[in-house]
Amino acid sequence: MTAALPLKLGKAADGRERYAKLGGIAQKIHGMVVDVDKSQAYTSQKHRHEFVADDGQQHGDALHTAKEARVFQYVVVGFAALVFFVRGFCLHICCKDKFFRLKCRNFAVTRENGNSRKTIFMKILLIGEYSNVHWTLAEGLRKLGHSVTVVSDGDGWKNYPRDISLKRNLSWGRAGALLYGLRLLALLPRLKGYDVVQLINPIFFSLKAEKLIPVYRKIARNNKRIFLGAFGMDRYYVKACVDTDIFRYSDFKLDGRLRQSQDNTVWYRDWYEGDKGRLNDLIANNCDGIVSGLYEYDAAYRPYFADKLTYIPFPINTDKIAAHEIQRVDNVRFFIGIQMLRSQYKGTDIMLRALERVKREFPDLCTIVKVESVPYAEYQRLLDSCHVMLDQLYSYTPAMNALLGMAKGLVIVGGGEPENYEILGEDTLRPIVNVEPNEQSVYEALKDLVVNKDRIPKLSRQSVEYIRKHHDYVKVAQRYLDFWTKEQL
Repeated sequence: MTAALPLKLGKAADGRERYAKLGGIAQKIHGMVVDVDKSQAYTSQKHRHEFVADDGQQHGDALHTAKEARVFQYVVVGFAALVFFVRGFCLHICCKDKFFRLKCRNFAVTRENGNSRKTIFMKILLIGEYSNVHWTLAEGLRKLGHSVTVVSDGDGWKNYPRDISLKRNLSWGRAGALLYGLRLLALLPRLKGYDVVQLINPIFFSLKAEKLIPVYRKIARNNKRIFLGAFGMDRYYVKACVDTDIFRYSDFKLDGRLRQSQDNTVWYRDWYEGDKGRLNDLIANNCDGIVSGLYEYDAAYRPYFADKLTYIPFPINTDKIAAHEIQRVDNVRFFIGIQMLRSQYKGTDIMLRALERVKREFPDLCTIVKVESVPYAEYQRLLDSCHVMLDQLYSYTPAMNALLGMAKGLVIVGGGEPENYEILGEDTLRPIVNVEPNEQSVYEALKDLVVNKDRIPKLSRQSVEYIRKHHDYVKVAQRYLDFWTKEQL
């Protein structure tokens, strides 16, 4: 649970000081609740052991103590919720102060029509986060002079930066859900008056789909234009994978047969048959436009929304990422990132087996750097020491993880199918080592890089050039602006 609603409102110190005490109170309450939770757990454990050796009276005392602790916890949580609500209301009121108004610097979207020029100063809200897409896009938009607010949970444990943090602590159960809902209610009055709002996904807040419907409608009603990102798992991607032959292979289908996995079962139920899919339909049909970030998602949406869909590559902040020039390779260092809960879905389990085969065959010529679920900053540091990065097995295109590696000068092994280069309009620059979705194909590709390691420096330079050409965050931001405003100018 986040102790206080971390609304970043610029450098207006006077306004922040007015409500600093409320933030301090919320911090203390958070500590009290955590202490109560720990105390309750300790008490329950203690009495559970004592009951074995003693009589029923001790058991009754233990239950009574636990009940008192639970009642106290809910009292404290209720008080914390009240503080959050009051603080949110106060912040909403103080935003009318000139010190808190969001301002564009001095630039805007500009178009020429004959001798006339039209300028639009953009105030942009980006909701949700996948793999740092929205934060990087915000950096590009700000570079162009626009005012941008990013609201997200940081994409879970990855903890990507954001302007307004809205995390839900699932371990708190119903109490955590209550606090999250109240924080969202306090935040909603601030999410209005924007020229553009973009949602990362139909599930843009940590709520059930049916509860997001009124939230979406309120946001759409209180802002000028709203757009949907086709950046990840949703109904149209599931439908394209399961019901059509658009893809030769996919996360859901391989060799013409459905892939059986627990993840696929859940996603099919939620997105194809359930409330998430119905929410997806509602937003896709009512929003002002849809942006696809990969070939796969573009192909999934295009049969239904060709008139309101555009493809824009994912943004990479090339100003912040230092490319490491590879001159010579003696020992090939392979990087593979493992998400334990999604290893089978992404195919990293198969890729790891192939990599371990290569390591056994060439123990002195290569090294494996295996990383499991680490924060973004640590993830980047570990990447810096490697030459080759293993990406997703069932992809046609490199996503944010692979693009980050390419920007650093790593050679990517994964999805580099012809469809990826075609949607980019790229005829010559093809640095990705493409593999088919099976262990033998991955093994052969990795073995070739070890045996012919002199290829790596050239592919590394091409990777950096590829990112600068197609994924530069400022160029990408301008494409977003062109799409968001094309019908207004």
